[in-house]
Amino acid sequence: MSESEEPNAALRRLLNESRPLLVNEERVYEIVFDRYIIYQVGNESYCSGSPNDKFSGRFLRIYESSALLNRLGEFTDAQVLEDGSHYPGKWTHYGIVTQNHIIDAVSLGEPKVNILRGT
Repeated sequence: MSESEEPNAALRRLLNESRPLLVNEERVYEIVFDRYIIYQVGNESYCSGSPNDKFSGRFLRIYESSALLNRLGEFTDAQVLEDGSHYPGKWTHYGIVTQNHIIDAVSLGEPKVNILRGT
């Protein structure tokens, strides 16, 4: 049976590329989005994302395109105007993948990362 015929090939590939997330309570970080349009937290067990999402990064992501960005104007006042400009300003979709949560933020600026404990 070839890999394309193997029903668990995708799962096997995912597991081969995975590594455990280890808790380190000696290091605590705070990530602050001062000017966000939307911020949402989902349970990682139920948030697989769209196969059409395009992003860079693995656990900290910056999205080039996403289902969230495609629908942003449906549930916020944020809009891409006819001339290509953005209201209320140019935004970026950031994603943070944690052990238990998927965090999405569409923000008008880069996040600030503060080290609360550890180095």
